[in-house]
Amino acid sequence: MDRLSSLLAIFQPEAKRVRSLALTGRTAITVSAQLNVLYLVDNITTGSAAVQIEQSVYPIHEQTLIWLPQGCSHDIITEQAITLTQIEISFGDIIENPLLQALPPAVSITPDKDESELHTFFQMMLKEAQAQRCGHNAVLNRLAEVLLIKALRHLMSSKQVETGLLGGLSDPKLAKAITAMHQNPAQAWTLGSLAQQAGMSRTSFSQGFKVVVGLTPMDYLTYWRMQIARQQLQNGRLSIDEIGSQLGYQSETAFRRAFRRTIGTPPGQFKRNKLFTAQV
Repeated sequence: MDRLSSLLAIFQPEAKRVRSLALTGRTAITVSAQLNVLYLVDNITTGSAAVQIEQSVYPIHEQTLIWLPQGCSHDIITEQAITLTQIEISFGDIIENPLLQALPPAVSITPDKDESELHTFFQMMLKEAQAQRCGHNAVLNRLAEVLLIKALRHLMSSKQVETGLLGGLSDPKLAKAITAMHQNPAQAWTLGSLAQQAGMSRTSFSQGFKVVVGLTPMDYLTYWRMQIARQQLQNGRLSIDEIGSQLGYQSETAFRRAFRRTIGTPPGQFKRNKLFTAQV
C-alpha cells in the first residue's frame, strides 16, 4: 500500500453535495461550509474572479481547481459572468484527519496536460448528482476520492506544503517510515527500526522528522494509533480491549492511558458520546 492509499483507507471521502453555480457580473456571494469544498471553474469571461477567506484573496481562473480543505466560510467575488462546479466532501473532521491540519486555507491547482481529466471528473460528478440514478452515491464517492488523490499528488509533487504530515509524505525518506507506521500500527516500532525504514541514522531521522512533521516519530506513532482508535470506537463494533490489542498495546490499561493522554477523554466516555450522537 502506498503513502496516500494508507491514509485513504482510514479517511474515506464522501461526496455530500454537487451542484453548478452560475454567477452574473459583479456578484459576491457568501458560502458557509463545514466540509471540504472543491470548485472547478468551468467558464469565465474576461475579467477577474476570486475566492476570499477573511482578508486573504485567492484569484481563480478558467479550468482551475480550488480546494478549501478547512471547511470555512468564504466569499466568491466576480466582475464578470462565471460558471463553477461546487463539490462538498466529507473527509474526516479536521481534528481527526492529520492531512487536513497541515493544509493551507485554500489550494489552487491549474491542471497541466497530465491533469486535464479533472474537468471530466467534475462533469461526471455533476451529471451523477443531477440524474440520481441507481448507485449514484457510490459513484460520487469514488470520483471524490480520485479528485482528492489528484489534488494531494499535485501538492506533494509541487512541494506547496513542506511541513506537517503532507510535508513528511513529500519527503522520500520520511515517507517510508510514515507509511510503515500507517500500514502496521500494531508493530513494536522503535526509533531505530523506523530510522532503518527511512534509510537514515537515528539522529538524522529523529531530528528531520520532528522538524518536518512537528512531532517526534514515537509521538506521531501514538497520534496515528489514536486516530484509528477514534474511528473504531465510533464504529462501535470492537471492545476497548480489542482495539487496544489491535493497535499494539499489551494491556487495556496501557491503551486507556495513552488514549486519554492523547485525546483528552477516556475511551469509554468517547465511545458513549459518539454512539449517542449517532443515535440522535
